[in-house]
Amino acid sequence: NDLASCYAALYDDSRALELGNKALEMQRELLGNKHPDVATSLSNLTSYHTNLGDYSRALELGNQALEMRRELLGDKHPDVADSLNNLSTCYSGLGNYSRAFELGTEAIELRQRFQSDKHPKIATSLSNLANFHFAISDYSRALQFGAEALEMRQELLGDKHPDVATSLNNLANFYSRLGDNPRALELGNEALEMRRELLGESHPDTISTLLFVLKRLYANPRTSSQGMALAERFLKRIPREHPSYMKLVGFLNKRKGFRKPGKNGVYKKRKKK
Repeated sequence: NDLASCYAALYDDSRALELGNKALEMQRELLGNKHPDVATSLSNLTSYHTNLGDYSRALELGNQALEMRRELLGDKHPDVADSLNNLSTCYSGLGNYSRAFELGTEAIELRQRFQSDKHPKIATSLSNLANFHFAISDYSRALQFGAEALEMRQELLGDKHPDVATSLNNLANFYSRLGDNPRALELGNEALEMRRELLGESHPDTISTLLFVLKRLYANPRTSSQGMALAERFLKRIPREHPSYMKLVGFLNKRKGFRKPGKNGVYKKRKKK
């Protein structure tokens, strides 16, 4: 299970799923079908399937984990709150946002019974609620929950932490949908720099934020040259065989006036005929 979690942290959810299934099989053999550790493995598998986009299977396993935890631990336990939060994410992925919001709210209320009002897991639940409101186009409410999550994470985790970068990235998206592109770009750049420093330039989260920033830079003729310079800087530092390199190449191929990079990996303007 620990090794599976490590692979999940490296965004290799397929390998995490493989190891997690082995752990579950072994635990059932050694501990029986109903045990807190078995419920934890089911909960972990829920997360892996969710990350892989298999929400139906995630929902099935998440419900098993929740039912087992309630039976073994009672209705009011921190692990039950974790299961509620996992199921909330599953329902969101399936487009059932009302159920997702209901379970997410229940998870926050339960966590607040056992933890102080300020705790990393409560911040995670707030962040999830922000994303739910974003999904239903309630951007003002999303901004409210997202700002609360960011403030709590900065206070608990410090100004430089992957979760803080996630909150900054989310807020950038919210401001963008609200039409405040200068603020969106400011937060996006802050998230990009933090993810680059903490996760590396080729990390999927870093590239995702980079593409967000590039889209906003290219949308404005006055800042398109900044976008080009930023893209070239990343292209020079990411190995050409890395998936993130090709993702960035694909994005730039769609930008008007540029073609595939040459041998040195640098994009050049197309020559006018």
